[in-house]
Amino acid sequence: MCFIDLTQALDKVRLTNVITLLHYEGMHSNITRIIKELNTKNYTYVTTAQGFSNKIPVTTGIRQKDSLSFILFNIIKNEITNEGKKLVEDTK
Repeated sequence: MCFIDLTQALDKVRLTNVITLLHYEGMHSNITRIIKELNTKNYTYVTTAQGFSNKIPVTTGIRQKDSLSFILFNIIKNEITNEGKKLVEDTK
């Protein structure tokens, strides 16, 4: 049995690795280009008692809480699971 902690999984993923994985899985380059564009040059704000902060660049991870993030999460999870199975089989 193996436990994989997926807490904040999309926060830790490098976009370049996701794009590479999608290419490897056969996704068309136009789709991967769109995914890359959606996940670059993103900003967030922090709400304080005084109002919103200045914009803060988001430089790591994958966008969350949109329909695409769930699909990317499942693709990443499947790859992690497959790699885990290979490691277990190699130790037998």
